[in-house]
Amino acid sequence: MLVTVAALVRKGQRRIALVVALSSIGTVVLVSVTKRFVARARPPVADHLVSAHGLAFPSGHSAQSVACYGALAWVVWVLGQKRRTRMYAVAGAAATALLVGLSRVYLGVHWPSDVVSGWLLATGWLSALVGASHIRRREPRSVARADQMSPVGPVHSARHIPEER
Repeated sequence: MLVTVAALVRKGQRRIALVVALSSIGTVVLVSVTKRFVARARPPVADHLVSAHGLAFPSGHSAQSVACYGALAWVVWVLGQKRRTRMYAVAGAAATALLVGLSRVYLGVHWPSDVVSGWLLATGWLSALVGASHIRRREPRSVARADQMSPVGPVHSARHIPEER
C-alpha cells in the first residue's frame, strides 16, 4: 500500500492517494474499536489449524483484504483506461477478499459472522471514503456549471459558457 500511495503522490494524484492510505488506516481503527466493544472470543482452540490470539469479531484479515484490495481496484477503476482492465481489477479484489475470508473460517480462527462483519465494515468505510473523495468545493458558475460536472471532475466541451453578471 505504501508503494501505491507514494506512486500516486508522485503522479499528483493526492486525493486518490489519501483514500488508499485512509482505507487501511481507518479499517485498523474501526476493527480495533469494534473488537473491544463486542469482545467476542474465537472458536475453541481444538478447532484451530493455526495459532490465533485475541478477539474474533470482526475479522481483521477479512476487513483489511477489502480495504486494501478494494482500494487498489478503485485506483484502477478511476485511472484505468480499458474497461476490461477495470473489470479484472474489481473481480480480482472481490475474489481475493472472498478467499481471505473463507480461509479464516477454514483455519478455525473465526466464526463466519466474524468474516462477514469484517467485509461489511471495510466495505462501508471504503464506500464512505470514495464518496467523500468525489465531493468538491463549490466553484463559481463561470468556471464550471453543475450539469458539466462528472464524478471525477469537470467535463470540458467546446461549447461556450456565458459569464453571469
